[in-house]
Amino acid sequence: MTTGESRLADPAKSRAVLIGAHHFDQADQLPALPAVNANLSALQRYLTDPAVWGLPPENCVVLPQPRYPAEVVDAVEQAGAQAEEALLVYYAGHGFHGTKPGELLLSLKTTRKDPHGTVRKATTLPYEWLAEEIRLAQSACKVVILDCCYSGRALYTPMGQNDLAGQTLINGAFVMVSSAADAESLAAGRDGYTAFTGELLHVLKNGIPDAPAELTMWRVFQQVHQALSAEKTAPVPTQSSKALGAEITLFRNRAHRDTSLPQADIVPAPRRPATAPRAAPDPYEGWRVKDPTEGWAWREDAFRWGPFRTPLVIVEGDGTNVITEDSVRIIVDHQEVVLPEEIREWKREIEREQEDRRRRGDNHFWNGSQYAIEQVTISRKADTEAPIIFLRLQQADYYTFLATQQLDRPFADGSTPRSRYLDGNDPFSVPAFMSCSLGTNIAVITADKQLIFSRRSRAVGSHPGFWNSSANEALSRDIDSAGRNAPNLYNVARRGLREELALEENEYRLDMLGLSVDRKNQWGVLFVARLDSLTGEEFLARRSRGVADKFEHASHHLEPCETYEVVRFMFARERRDWWAPTAPALFYLALVSEFGRTSVELESREAFFSLRREEE
Repeated sequence: MTTGESRLADPAKSRAVLIGAHHFDQADQLPALPAVNANLSALQRYLTDPAVWGLPPENCVVLPQPRYPAEVVDAVEQAGAQAEEALLVYYAGHGFHGTKPGELLLSLKTTRKDPHGTVRKATTLPYEWLAEEIRLAQSACKVVILDCCYSGRALYTPMGQNDLAGQTLINGAFVMVSSAADAESLAAGRDGYTAFTGELLHVLKNGIPDAPAELTMWRVFQQVHQALSAEKTAPVPTQSSKALGAEITLFRNRAHRDTSLPQADIVPAPRRPATAPRAAPDPYEGWRVKDPTEGWAWREDAFRWGPFRTPLVIVEGDGTNVITEDSVRIIVDHQEVVLPEEIREWKREIEREQEDRRRRGDNHFWNGSQYAIEQVTISRKADTEAPIIFLRLQQADYYTFLATQQLDRPFADGSTPRSRYLDGNDPFSVPAFMSCSLGTNIAVITADKQLIFSRRSRAVGSHPGFWNSSANEALSRDIDSAGRNAPNLYNVARRGLREELALEENEYRLDMLGLSVDRKNQWGVLFVARLDSLTGEEFLARRSRGVADKFEHASHHLEPCETYEVVRFMFARERRDWWAPTAPALFYLALVSEFGRTSVELESREAFFSLRREEE
């Protein structure tokens, strides 16, 4: 980024590729789009304007009327290899449905239709080709802007590793499109531009009043969305971003007014004497606690409560808002996840071992059908900024999960699954076969305001003997997918509450609070369930009368649902190192949903101080 306090991507270290198709060889089948040519000229002008971004002219490549896909792909590949900070790719032209589900085809000058009016794919640029080159670019920040019909397909198409918004947890990617996946775009807009690009150019030219001096891509999108939503005939644009992708900052705000004092009126602050007291030390400094995140590439993003770190990242959610049932959308790819040969042999070893144990009558694991997480994309509703979570799943099974979780077992070349696939990679770009676990985790608050803590039995395969959420249930391909329908994560959580705690759906209110991923790339969906009338003692009495999956838990503990008591229970010396990775983050979010963040932070601090005083 540029120096000082600026968050603006350095234009000298950034690249832009502007692509447009406005006139076509088959003019009788494909109408001309003169506004597209105007789009390219104006966008190039503003991107190279120092008052907006200031790209050097040689860093902004314009491709009007490309004839063949290779022209575009080569230009984006070269720009991606040169961009150190940001890569922006813009396309305007006709967009078409492909023959594959969700496929988006972009027009070129030579694009043609057959006698039946169907576009010939060989004469187009498949968006996934473009996406692949952008994904491979070295820049941390990637912005894609598409102004064409059906451009929303670029957000949610099943492109696996080509998904731009799923490439990096920190800087991410931002994809901004002119229409939904099934909608056409309006060609005519203000000042001779297309409607969508015209509003974008208006923001670059005039800025946004009362907005910061530098505009994030999310702020730019909001302004464009607001303007087009007011026009009843215009399609509504949409966007997708991953983690902090929405925070990518490329443009200065030309409407911003510096309200700071004139230079002559600024009085330097007095220098602090050398004897002045230093800032208060870290209150937890010197408190020797285990750090399970040590050596993890994502340690700084790992969940931390007081002095205690957990090898887990909260990807979405902060406890203050509910992620509604209709905001979680799942696409199932019915292809089996593909394993490398060495891991495939490990899986065969597990199959033989478990079969031998079954024949002897010993405890053994059965090979239940599961899903692998191929793709996670998080978008936002433009009007409320509420999250929309898209998951793309592939078929897997429990033995695949066990085989891939041998993270430190060496391969023939001396590497391990951890070093080869996890370390150094963000969780969104890890191969699907290394993400064969998606579990729902539920914190249950009884009617008399007690939290239920459950301790896993020694018979379970994951974290035996550890304390965990009130209930947790893994997504099952056999149970949770009726026929070939996509599963519903709320229903998975409801199944866990029924099977593990004997709680029926009409006895509680269920809210999704977050999405997480741990150091082993196991994904978790975090819920809170509030019981309407069942008290803690009534719950324990019910459990004594039988529970479907009673073997999952060795015991349950009731603790008052108060931050101070919960912190002291969870982080007491005898329990602090015996928590499954998801549990601390889950119970923290549950407390925030109950009392608010400020109260939880203050009460937590007091509880940690009391624990430390007792241990000194």
